[in-house]
Amino acid sequence: MGIHYGPRPSGNSAFAGQNRPIADVAGQQAFTTAGSFTWTAPVGVNSVCVVCVGGGGGGMVWGGNNSSATYAMSGGGGGGLAWLNDYPVTPGNTYGVTVGAGGNFGYYSTGGSSGGNSFFVATSVCVGYGGTRGLYNTNSAGGTFSASASFGTYGGGNG
Repeated sequence: MGIHYGPRPSGNSAFAGQNRPIADVAGQQAFTTAGSFTWTAPVGVNSVCVVCVGGGGGGMVWGGNNSSATYAMSGGGGGGLAWLNDYPVTPGNTYGVTVGAGGNFGYYSTGGSSGGNSFFVATSVCVGYGGTRGLYNTNSAGGTFSASASFGTYGGGNG
């Protein structure tokens, strides 16, 4: 998940046209570890652009009688991606950031686990939902996305 503040980058999304990790760019902060965090708006920053990517679903494997062998059977769905430009913030205030974990693989009898949701402030603001887990003889769905039109321009894609 990334937060950009300062002049908006050119292009259709908040991070368009950049050839380096967002953590290396001044005026941006990346959250790449699963968990819940807070972000404090710097002095002079009154709006941000946010990108949220949900965790991918875990796949499914079959473990045979030979304990050293497992066989892949079904992959999990990819995480959804959402972006939101021009979300208003107040300098010095803190805002919640949640980064969804990728799902774990599972065995034939149980399947993997679904990916976690990634969102800024609340799922009603900007969220990339996690992909579904891999299951036998079932298509795994990619995560969907949502961003509030009442705050600025928005978009994204399904996993």
